[in-house]
Amino acid sequence: MKFKLFIKFYHYLGSRYPFLERRIAKEAIAYTLVGLLGTAIDFASFYFFRLRGLQILIAQWLAAFLGFSHNHLWQHFWIFDHNRRLGVTYPLSLVIALLVVAASAPVLVALDAVVGNIWISKFIVAAATAVFLFSARKFFIFVKK
Repeated sequence: MKFKLFIKFYHYLGSRYPFLERRIAKEAIAYTLVGLLGTAIDFASFYFFRLRGLQILIAQWLAAFLGFSHNHLWQHFWIFDHNRRLGVTYPLSLVIALLVVAASAPVLVALDAVVGNIWISKFIVAAATAVFLFSARKFFIFVKK
């Protein structure tokens, strides 16, 4: 039942924006769905680590890594059409994600100082990270060679 809504949205995108390749629209929708679950894992583990007394920086790094690993497996096996093995895609994606995650923690701390709410700040950082990582994975990692 819920998938019918996404299928209708997918067809709407294809009819409204013919320049948008259907495969990319499908991948973007699937990426978003998997990303939402990965975000839930990220936020829940961040909360768990903060309850255990870890600093924001360390909690962010660990939580983002857990969310990344979850998302990458789904992206490798379900979302992107490619011909690379997991032994190739995971290290490439991991290096890019580690750079982004390493940068996300100081950005989160700085943004929290401005916004004043760690959860809103974390959401903003997660959204920006998702857009960047989709582009990197789509055009550089999950490609056909």
